[in-house]
Amino acid sequence: MVILLDRIIKHEGFKPKAYKDSKGIWTIGYGHNMEADPEFDPVCGYEGVLISEVVAYRYLTIDIMKVIDSCWMEKSRIRPELQVSDIRRRRVFYEMAFQLGINGLYKFKNTLKHAAEKDFSKSSKEMLNSKWYREDTPKRALFLSREMDQGTETVIA
Repeated sequence: MVILLDRIIKHEGFKPKAYKDSKGIWTIGYGHNMEADPEFDPVCGYEGVLISEVVAYRYLTIDIMKVIDSCWMEKSRIRPELQVSDIRRRRVFYEMAFQLGINGLYKFKNTLKHAAEKDFSKSSKEMLNSKWYREDTPKRALFLSREMDQGTETVIA
């Protein structure tokens, strides 16, 4: 879990002040969705909210645990892919689910299909056949695609 947390911290970066992400969602810390968190009151507003790195790390840890739980739930559509994948490739799926949401990850049907078949090279290529790679976060998508293909840990500079 520490490796996953470290990677997300490096990919997301720490932002102590609330901001709207590329989809217009109020976010803070290491990519924490404020709108989905009852701890933040939309009536009071999100703009101007500040948090420390310690609090952001706590939110990130909770968010990651929720993502992992969602991926392994009985009705999860990616459970078969997780069961045939090693821990490194599971982390790829966890990080994608963190960034895109579990429903966003479900949209990568061919990526998931090839992973279930243990054809990680094709799974990796399908990750790059996406708006996520072309427009949203190309560096992150390429990094995770390489991890899916090679099944090795890559250091983020």
